[in-house]
Amino acid sequence: DQYSSFLEIAKKGGIDKTLSAYNPNGDGYTLFLPTNAAIDSFLDENENFSTLQDLLNDEVYLWYFCRYHVVNEGIDANDFPFGAFSEFTLTDDNLAVSFVHETDTSYYKINNQAPVIRPNIELSNGFVHIISKALTPITQTTYDWISVHDGYTLFKAAVDTTGLKSLLDIDPKTD
Repeated sequence: DQYSSFLEIAKKGGIDKTLSAYNPNGDGYTLFLPTNAAIDSFLDENENFSTLQDLLNDEVYLWYFCRYHVVNEGIDANDFPFGAFSEFTLTDDNLAVSFVHETDTSYYKINNQAPVIRPNIELSNGFVHIISKALTPITQTTYDWISVHDGYTLFKAAVDTTGLKSLLDIDPKTD
C-alpha cells in the first residue's frame, strides 16, 4: 500500500516487466522507489499535474518519470559514489548521490532532492532504495525552461536578440 502509486506509474509507463526481469545490459537494476506520500508531494508541487490520474494520462512524461528512477545497474548503498553514478538511468541521465550529515543522523540524498529513507532492499535482479521525495526527470532544455518562467523574460529576450538560442536549446541525449 505504501508504494501503490509508483506501481501504477510503472505499469502504465511500461517499466513493470523490466523491473521484474534480468538486466541484459548490466548487473541488475537500482530502483529509487518513492513512497505514496512522495508521489503526493510531487503532485502538490507540480504545475502540470494535480492528481495521479493527470500524471498517468501524460504518456510521454510518464515514460521519463518512471525510467528516471531506475539506474541500469544493481548498486548497494555501501557502494554509492560521492557524486554521479557510473551507470545512467533508463532515460540516459545521471543521478548523483550526496551524503548529508546532521547532528544525530546521516543519510544519502539522490540528486540533492530525494532522501533515501530505507536503503538496500536486495532482490534477485538488483536493489530497491526507498526515497521520501520523487525525483524530477529532465524533460526540458535550458531554453525551454527560461521560456516558461516569468522571472527570466529579460534574459530570454537577450538570448533571442543575440542569436544564442541554439546554445541553450540543446538536448545532449538527442543532439
